[in-house]
Amino acid sequence: AGSLEIVAKNQGGDVHNLLIVKGDDPTALPVDEDGAVIEDDLPEDAFIGKIAVLAGGTEDSASFDLDAGSYILFCNIVTVLTPPESHFALGMVSTFTVI
Repeated sequence: AGSLEIVAKNQGGDVHNLLIVKGDDPTALPVDEDGAVIEDDLPEDAFIGKIAVLAGGTEDSASFDLDAGSYILFCNIVTVLTPPESHFALGMVSTFTVI
């Protein structure tokens, strides 16, 4: 537990972002009809932070103060296609545990 620096490197061509929420089950997160996580409907105090939009070929970093527990890390971008393509629904999600 403590401060954790996350470096996000977008090595592809699509735009991405990175959100961290407290939790251990990505399937329990509220999603809209496009498959994106509804950030305003997250449980109280679940939202930890984010690294905003990363264009292809860029990187950014941020530090987060994390208590011991389980967290979900995911991209919440929806690409405007027909039909829309949610990065979260496509599996751009991972869990991790802070001890």
